[in-house]
Amino acid sequence: MVWNITRRQFDNSDDSGIIPLDMRTLTKSLVIALLVLLATATTAFAGYDGEGIYGEASDKVVTFFGLGLVILIPLITVIGSVAQAKLERRKEARKVAATRASSIRR
Repeated sequence: MVWNITRRQFDNSDDSGIIPLDMRTLTKSLVIALLVLLATATTAFAGYDGEGIYGEASDKVVTFFGLGLVILIPLITVIGSVAQAKLERRKEARKVAATRASSIRR
């Protein structure tokens, strides 16, 4: 049984299994990649007595880092929303200009 994206229905002509071969290969590859990442992450944090690149993390460092995240994530969201709104206005203006130009040519 294979999922046919173009027809949005099941195709029962293939009885090789529920999941297509390509999907099985992709799933196996993703699982292996995840296991490799998990296995190497433990050795990366084992050096220097568990300290990271920054050094010893005190309560003040952790607090300021968390505060930075609390400020940075909404700031990035607002900047992205403003940029998207500006681009949408430009797109709509181009559509209106193209419509006017095509109506004048007729």
